[in-house]
Amino acid sequence: MINKNIYLDNHSSTQIDERVYKKMVPFLTNIFGNPHSESHSHGWISNKFVDLSRLKIAKAIKSKKEEIFFTSGATESNNLIIKGLAFSQKKKNHIITCVTEHKCILESCKFLEAIGYKITYLKINKFGELNLNHLKKKINNKTFLVSLMHVNNEIGTIHPIKEIGEICRKKGIFFHTDGSQSLGKIKLDVNYLNLDFASFSSHKIHGPQGIGCLFIKKRKDIKITPLLSGGGQENGLRSGTLPTALSVGFGHAVELAEKERIKNMRKIKNLKRIFLNKIKKSNIKFILNGKIALIIILI
Repeated sequence: MINKNIYLDNHSSTQIDERVYKKMVPFLTNIFGNPHSESHSHGWISNKFVDLSRLKIAKAIKSKKEEIFFTSGATESNNLIIKGLAFSQKKKNHIITCVTEHKCILESCKFLEAIGYKITYLKINKFGELNLNHLKKKINNKTFLVSLMHVNNEIGTIHPIKEIGEICRKKGIFFHTDGSQSLGKIKLDVNYLNLDFASFSSHKIHGPQGIGCLFIKKRKDIKITPLLSGGGQENGLRSGTLPTALSVGFGHAVELAEKERIKNMRKIKNLKRIFLNKIKKSNIKFILNGKIALIIILI
């Protein structure tokens, strides 16, 4: 049966790239060792390829390999930072986020509110933009984290992450961004953007579902309480056997996305232009949500 529907929901999930799938196949069949098994070659081989994927992701976002921690996706990464960082605080109890964040951020904040933490939800203008002066005013001596997404998954608004990071650095508070929608689309440099933490997901960039990662800047003052108890994988931060095949697929998807980023963004920009022109010529009334007259390509 041929499905004639046109899929227009890539911000939700993308079809896996055939090249990514082919990279994964050997790890679904022949190379099946537990990457955490240190006593035999099957584990060594799996671990070698997991480590290679970690390196590919680090290279794409300009971080160190040891600053990349695999998770099941951005939802888990976001939960781990919001809750894990909160549980490690002794004197501070205030987080700043935004009303248009992904539900996993908002629900994590609501969870913390229910047990006594204070949350500030920044409002936006009609274009989905933040007022940075308002952000500065909301920071107090109890604030330990600002969490604001890089690119909005609904209307495409790009927040000024670098400037927000500078504000956080000056105030001595941590800064986290959900980078699910910017990976593979915008040039990323976690150090240039002043990030302490960043969450990413594989299935947004034609990689497999069920795998993501968390960037955690190597700083002595960062303490995160693990949410999962177990074998202490991922340097004790995230217990559980890593899925080698998914890790390999994620790493290759990131590598391809970064390699082809400029070409892909130009293609999308052109498709958008064609789409809008067709609607205009057909005299269809429409409204563009957000301040997004053109797709911005940051090279």
